[in-house]
Amino acid sequence: MPELPEVEIVRRGLGQYLGQQKIVDCQILSPKSFRGDAGKIVGARILWFDRKGKLLVIGLDNSYSVLIHLRMTGQLIVVGKDHQWGAGHPNHSLIGKMPDRSTRVIIQLEDYSLYFNDLRKFGYIELWPTNSLADYPFIKKLAPDIVEISLKGFENNLKRKAKSSIKAALLDQTVVAGIGNIYADEATHSAGVRPDRLVSSLSVDEIAKVYQAANQVIKQSIELGGSTSRNYLDVDGKKGKYLDFAQVYNREGQPCKTCSAPIVKVKHAGRGTHYCPNCQK
Repeated sequence: MPELPEVEIVRRGLGQYLGQQKIVDCQILSPKSFRGDAGKIVGARILWFDRKGKLLVIGLDNSYSVLIHLRMTGQLIVVGKDHQWGAGHPNHSLIGKMPDRSTRVIIQLEDYSLYFNDLRKFGYIELWPTNSLADYPFIKKLAPDIVEISLKGFENNLKRKAKSSIKAALLDQTVVAGIGNIYADEATHSAGVRPDRLVSSLSVDEIAKVYQAANQVIKQSIELGGSTSRNYLDVDGKKGKYLDFAQVYNREGQPCKTCSAPIVKVKHAGRGTHYCPNCQK
């Protein structure tokens, strides 16, 4: 699914195109994909776009927010008079005629139509009172983003996961938000730490290196338009370039760009995990 950089890029893109647009209609084609009373957003105007980890938050002028989680196959497609663009799971829907067979929700705006497509129906749109966003279950248990949390806060959260591996801890959204499989592999490689090392075995310096590396790879990915796997395109339908610069992810058997040792892929923390056995200790 899209990770922090990809969702951040979607947030920025939607803000650029849909800011201050008034919602004139909302059609629910799949009740499973929409939680709440759609009538509450009709007539409301979009004020702002935010992100909590991998969750998109769209603030309205009627004291409600629209929460969107793309999950594995979600798409947001904006269709205007002369333009169509989309973000999310890359298939023909991003450029095809809307709606299509995977369209679950249609939000009609003054100048655009916003289509929420989701082939597997894992994603969702939900309404929530803006003044109680902090109480939304997903947000309530969410740690700060890696680009927001301090080193001290990161260290304190890791202490609660002393018996976990550092990769499992990075994937745990209660430790730090927004990091998924790609960036956990890249961050541990950049820090020179094996992804299967127990948190309790890491020195203070190693924890600081992981923190700094995670910040660096996330910021670099945002600058490069995110990472392109088969499940992601950006708001203009363009593929991100981060994986062109990846050090280990999806490079099994290829030489490490640092030491030339072959990159190894194993299953760890329930995920395919890439690392360099020479550079990472």
